[in-house]
Amino acid sequence: MLENATRLLSDQWGEHVPQIFAREIATSGVALSGLTEENLADCLAICRLGIDQKLYWDAWRHLLKWLEVDIDGQKHCLYHDGELWLVPIKKA
Repeated sequence: MLENATRLLSDQWGEHVPQIFAREIATSGVALSGLTEENLADCLAICRLGIDQKLYWDAWRHLLKWLEVDIDGQKHCLYHDGELWLVPIKKA
């Protein structure tokens, strides 16, 4: 699964990985898809606010399941196993 994957964040950030990701992706300029604009904005906003948010882990699970990150025409998904990975989606 992690073939050609890029590690975005190490596990040293622990429960703050979703928050850091949400803050960084907002200024990265990469194209995001897989969710409606409203749903994406809501999930990222909740994660940016941090672990004390009631829906923090629900929003994060939603991003992990549906978010696609487009880098130079190649779509990627997220994989979180402690560390956060950007995994290329193989074209069918």
